[in-house]
Amino acid sequence: MRLLSVVMLLSLCGSAAAQNGQKESEYLGLLAREAGSKSVAEAKSGALPAGAPLKVFVLVPRQSDVWSNFLEWVEEWNRTEGEKYGRVEVVSDASRADVILARFLTPFKTSKYSPPREERSTVMIPAEPRLRASMPPVADVPQAVPSVSHSAKVYAYIAARDGEGLKLLWRGDDTVRVSGVQMAPEFGLGRLKGGKDSKFAGDKLRDQFFKMLKSRDRD
Repeated sequence: MRLLSVVMLLSLCGSAAAQNGQKESEYLGLLAREAGSKSVAEAKSGALPAGAPLKVFVLVPRQSDVWSNFLEWVEEWNRTEGEKYGRVEVVSDASRADVILARFLTPFKTSKYSPPREERSTVMIPAEPRLRASMPPVADVPQAVPSVSHSAKVYAYIAARDGEGLKLLWRGDDTVRVSGVQMAPEFGLGRLKGGKDSKFAGDKLRDQFFKMLKSRDRD
């Protein structure tokens, strides 16, 4: 049954990827490899395990700012909610984690476009009458300003260990859009919010994780 569920999961991901040009199955494979797991399957229930403290690995490739923010968010959680709902420990080795929080950013697609705003270029007429007579009429020519738009898909997961495999407790997708800038290799990817994030990149994943922490059974 587990093998069947994994095959069905990857098939569904492959179908979705064919529609939006992305390959979600590759990111699920990366999630499994990082965790040292043999499979990834959808969970029947989205309940977090009752670890104390709950050991969590944060997998956010190329998004160092998101990783740093999670450290601060977990520290704040432990200080304000840990006693009531259980403490969380961020571990540096995925094989030691009870839960893996993952946020993957696909490569950006770039497209050029002309924004609706137009800039006008005006030829100035000299004040000197003699020079003014030799100048052509005033030109007020609208000029479209070409720009660049970048978009990337975001895949986010909360996964828990299930024997030698992983079970997906929650999954979400989003889109990051950047316009009017040239993307450089060192661009701060960890600062780019998705459309479903509120203030910081990855805070949608954080909110879902903390919500699940508050509702889990700790007995």
